[in-house]
Amino acid sequence: MTATRTLGAIAGTLVLTATVGVPATATFPASVSRPEINSAPVPGGMCRHSKGHLVNGERDFGVNGGEWIEKVATGRVGGRTVAVVSIGCTAGGVSWPETLVFYRRGSDGRLEIAAKQYLGKFRRAEHASVQSMFISDGKLHIAWNTYQGCCFERRKFTADMRLRGTTVRVTALTKGRMTHPYP
Repeated sequence: MTATRTLGAIAGTLVLTATVGVPATATFPASVSRPEINSAPVPGGMCRHSKGHLVNGERDFGVNGGEWIEKVATGRVGGRTVAVVSIGCTAGGVSWPETLVFYRRGSDGRLEIAAKQYLGKFRRAEHASVQSMFISDGKLHIAWNTYQGCCFERRKFTADMRLRGTTVRVTALTKGRMTHPYP
């Protein structure tokens, strides 16, 4: 299930929207289901929000922002079947860098957080947005962009990530050159 939500408005004329919930094209191994991801636990700290659970793929804090699912990848990372979810968030009407949350099946059978990776760690920028991610060869392969404001100081990143216990190990990190919208 997906829904559209308003993320913010500037001078009452520009409305930003995002589709929330697990994308219809996402596929899941037998051990992780779409409803579980849409109601998964989320760690605290994203946009300075407290920990909690998603409801239909999002958390709404009204004027204080929210959190929602951006992209999902599933497969085996670090020898375990996992779902990796990029979660976007807002606070104060502005989106912050996305956080990758690695989920696994807990000993009690429920979905639990195995680890998280804040994409703002790699470059101090106002935004970090996942462009693509998939799992193969026991690694998460990911590409994302960072930028300031609407479109300034854009930089592309790619990396491979492995899960070692509760730690995300980043390898093959590449940083593109900084670009600007105007010459």
